[in-house]
Amino acid sequence: KILYINRKAGYVDMKHLSKNKWQYFKNYTTLFIIASLLVFSWYFFTGTSFIWENDGWMQHYKALVYYSRYLREIIYGIFYNHELIIPAWDFNIGEGNDILATLHYYVIGDPFTVFSVFVPESFMYIYYAGIIILRIYLAGAAFSYFCFKTGRTSNYAVMAGSLTYIFCYWVTINVVRHPYFLNPVIYLPLLLTGLEKILQKERPYLFIITVFLSAISNFYFFYILVLLTIIYVVIRLLILYKKDWIKWINMLWRITLASLTGVMMAAVIVLPVCYVFLNDTRMSTENIYKLAYPISYYSQLPVMFITGNSMYWLCMGYASLVLPAIFLLFYKHHKYLLIKTFFITSIIIMIVPFLGQVLNGFSYVANRWSFAFALVCAYILTLMWPHLMCLKPKETRWLFTCLSFYFLICLVVCFITGHGKTNIFGVLFIAYIFVIIIMPAAIPFKNKIKISGRKRKQKLAIALILVNIFGNSYCSNVSSGYIRECKKLSEVHNELEENETQTVLKAAGLDNANSFFRYSGEELTKNANIIAGVSSTQYFWSLSNPHAAGFRRKLELRETSAYNYNGYDGRTTLLALSSVLYYVQPDQKKRSAPYGFEKIESVPDKHYQIYRNKYVLPFGYTYDSYIMPEKWEKLNTADKQDALLQGTVIENYNGNIPETDIKSTSKDINYKI
Repeated sequence: KILYINRKAGYVDMKHLSKNKWQYFKNYTTLFIIASLLVFSWYFFTGTSFIWENDGWMQHYKALVYYSRYLREIIYGIFYNHELIIPAWDFNIGEGNDILATLHYYVIGDPFTVFSVFVPESFMYIYYAGIIILRIYLAGAAFSYFCFKTGRTSNYAVMAGSLTYIFCYWVTINVVRHPYFLNPVIYLPLLLTGLEKILQKERPYLFIITVFLSAISNFYFFYILVLLTIIYVVIRLLILYKKDWIKWINMLWRITLASLTGVMMAAVIVLPVCYVFLNDTRMSTENIYKLAYPISYYSQLPVMFITGNSMYWLCMGYASLVLPAIFLLFYKHHKYLLIKTFFITSIIIMIVPFLGQVLNGFSYVANRWSFAFALVCAYILTLMWPHLMCLKPKETRWLFTCLSFYFLICLVVCFITGHGKTNIFGVLFIAYIFVIIIMPAAIPFKNKIKISGRKRKQKLAIALILVNIFGNSYCSNVSSGYIRECKKLSEVHNELEENETQTVLKAAGLDNANSFFRYSGEELTKNANIIAGVSSTQYFWSLSNPHAAGFRRKLELRETSAYNYNGYDGRTTLLALSSVLYYVQPDQKKRSAPYGFEKIESVPDKHYQIYRNKYVLPFGYTYDSYIMPEKWEKLNTADKQDALLQGTVIENYNGNIPETDIKSTSKDINYKI
């Protein structure tokens, strides 16, 4: 209060303020280290990496290793060849793909991955874990800065909110699942702080820089952040200016100008990635717009709020001290309209599926915006912290009643569904202890519990938050079995190299295969080719070429995902047309190879069998006739495939070569189902 009075009077004791903030961040760093050791102790003690077996290993880690090589190649060209060459295409990303479009989603543009250029590959798993921890730390620092900027001056309150924010379920689950999902947790509080600076007629530099960073880091989350920022601005201006349209227009103009400046700075990445994203197969898929979620989703909401569980990507799992803060917030009827509005708006978005689809790019229902709800809840705890530390007897009774009612609801849900019983008991027990610690002396049995002093209460409350997030991390990582899905540290470096690509390279070395070739197979290691530097029919990246997916769909290949496929079902025609020279199978799979492939006995390998294609075509080949698309579409799948050996399908062709006289080799057979 003194600080704001002095500001109105025209001066601020900046020396005292700077010293206070410096002391806060020293304490924050200490507590963050303690909390990290608690939350991630399961990984440290079991020798487990932060690399999830699925997307983490198959995509994120390999993308980081590839990116470090990519950057070194550019730097080498500058210093040794004295020319700046930025490769834009790589045939080793599946059968060939745009580097920026494919890897922007994971590493390109992310400021935390740039320094991988200096990291040896044998230590890359350490760097991978290090930037994850750094992201979490900076998210808490950004949240703290936002709190200080919006008038929260209690260090204990800001500390409690920061720990709650950065160790919610969204963060602890995505540490190993999708590390770049932590970036928007940093950017959102910085965007809001930048907006507050603009509202206070300060320089818009923080907002512009944050828009730029979030735009180049990940287009998908930039889209979500843009919509969240719009919601924040509309609610903020509605409450701040009401119907003063002149001020509305003036402020919207300033915010829009700053936003466009940041986007234009990032346009070199945003525009090409935006084009690919909007034409991606996932975006073109037809989605059903639902009026409501299943009943099971709504019934689980109270439990999910304080436990490590999620449905439709709604990740909450907050420290239970948030509960009394929210109950107390709504107990104070005529105060805090702004934060109440944000909370209620979040609940509305949470329960309406269509809004979840809008925030997911009008695609399928996914509440990947829920990191913003973590910020709202953590800020409520920060806001109500001083009130919680000096409760009145009536407020204490209100909190006990609300907690008991909430506990009853969760208990009923848990016994009906059979999930989360242990979690609920532990988490709500901590909430009750918290209320007992902070309750006023007027409560009859309070005098028997000797906890006095405001500072001591706050320290005990912070300790309870640490215990709470430790318990939540156990449930979300250990009891759920999630940690067992991560790579052991001893496996990381070896398994990056030891796969079927080494067998392919052995065969190519014996054959002196210096010209372009690809390999295929049935059970290929996902994205191993990007590390080995060999072109393959295998592909597993979030953004994909819609034309490749359309081609595979028209030929009725047995693939379930347009962005995740292995090969061509062992069809010789398609393998030949794709310049596939080698076909690899695991040794234990006793299956026959595709027609035309002969086993290479001269390649000793106890894990894989490798075959060479007698009918392989080179990378470049020509046709002497063409097929009209509408004619090709009418053929059955077998004839479509054979027709591609006779002519090429071209739209609107006006050249001189003749049209293909398609000869069918397929036969109808009698069958029963």
